[in-house]
Amino acid sequence: MIGGHDVGRGEKQAWAAPLEMDGTLLWFAFTKFGVSATVYGVETEETATDIVSDCMRRMGKAIPVVTRDLIEPLIAEAVTQGAFTVPNKFGYFHDMYAHLRSLSEDTAARAAVTKPVHKAHGDGAGSTHFAGAAVARDAEFEAVGALFAFFSLVEHLLVIGLAFTECDPLHEPFGEFLRMSWGEKFKRVVGLDEKDDKLIYDTLRLLADENRNPSAHGGVDRNVANVHVHLMGYGAVPTGVTSTSQRPTYTFEPELPQSVFPFAEYNFFGGSADGWKAVDEVLAWMRLGPLADAFTYGESTLPMWFDSDSRRALRAAAAAGELEKYMDRRSFMIDQASNMDW
Repeated sequence: MIGGHDVGRGEKQAWAAPLEMDGTLLWFAFTKFGVSATVYGVETEETATDIVSDCMRRMGKAIPVVTRDLIEPLIAEAVTQGAFTVPNKFGYFHDMYAHLRSLSEDTAARAAVTKPVHKAHGDGAGSTHFAGAAVARDAEFEAVGALFAFFSLVEHLLVIGLAFTECDPLHEPFGEFLRMSWGEKFKRVVGLDEKDDKLIYDTLRLLADENRNPSAHGGVDRNVANVHVHLMGYGAVPTGVTSTSQRPTYTFEPELPQSVFPFAEYNFFGGSADGWKAVDEVLAWMRLGPLADAFTYGESTLPMWFDSDSRRALRAAAAAGELEKYMDRRSFMIDQASNMDW
């Protein structure tokens, strides 16, 4: 209640505040079971209901003004000072990735045992429909969705990881960090000084450039790397034809037996190395490498507090090998607040 006098916490109560409207005293309280309103000095419940309804209507009209003139400036100042909490979406993105990958792998397995359909025509000719190829294409679509979710997981983990670093919101605004690409976030939180970290960064960069970005940008890569240029005497030539890079390229296209698809050795969607193997290598690094504490924290589902005291306590707990104890304490505090057990 902005402008009201908070009388403080009580049993199963977070706050309570009196409010006078047109000479009538109302008492608002936020309890475990919701917000309650009590009206004093009236004779009937119907009158009390009408007064509360009128009060809520007036509050509804005031909310946009209060939000614009008071709350939004307070929010901007709080973010600048790091006084905010980031919801933990690690499990959401991990489950999304795992679900879509499982779909893709199941579809790929079904494609691998789908028999060709042979059909004889009246003129003595015949045709063959390689049904497994179409199913494999569906698996590719599901794999692309899994890859989108995987990069969301990576980027969210880097946001959690920022809290484990020495960051000063006054000199490094959180909004600017959020506007960074995943690659810039990686460099800020992890860095590229260590060989293993640089290898993971290169793997992610390759997965993004070759497998995710073309689908994320309408089929035309923003680096103009997958268009065909018109050269006199040669026709339409892919822009990548001049590349001398020896780096591997990944594919998420299922391998089909020759009996299912005679052109199985040709990767229609490009790439040669196993894309899922590359993803698994990144996941293993996330779990055991410099982001291991952030990964553990992400699995906890706890929100991430970015105020200076919380981040200081978080880093101290991680350095002392007591991250689990820190998370247990925070979880207990959340349970207390949820149940309003003061």
